[in-house]
Amino acid sequence: MLGILLLVVNSLSPYLGLKTDSSFTMFSNLQTENGRWNHVFIPEAVRVFPYQDQLVRVTDSNDRALEQRTTDGRRVVRFELERYVRSHPGTSATYATAAAAGETSDTTDLDSASLVTPILDRVVKFRDVRSPQRSGC
Repeated sequence: MLGILLLVVNSLSPYLGLKTDSSFTMFSNLQTENGRWNHVFIPEAVRVFPYQDQLVRVTDSNDRALEQRTTDGRRVVRFELERYVRSHPGTSATYATAAAAGETSDTTDLDSASLVTPILDRVVKFRDVRSPQRSGC
């Protein structure tokens, strides 16, 4: 019974806003980010967790792998950026956030002693989001 419950929760996690990485729909072109919802039958009102509400573009970082994740216009969920920085001590990043009046730049330099629990860091993971100019798969 527990296995079936975990299977159902994993299947619902993108719609609830919990994760998009390692879910059944991760290769289905489903977008569940704020303002980019594209499911035909399930309404955006189902998403109750705000983890993927803010998309950012890394503009500069002392971690080359992190900086290259968004060089082609892809976006990263801010929670995922913060999780990455927490898991790589000494990493800092400058990022641009999409806003109504354009993009705004912020700098984040998080330490690993964050209030976010290690359980959330292990379970809540998001895939990168393709560029807004790029459509399709």
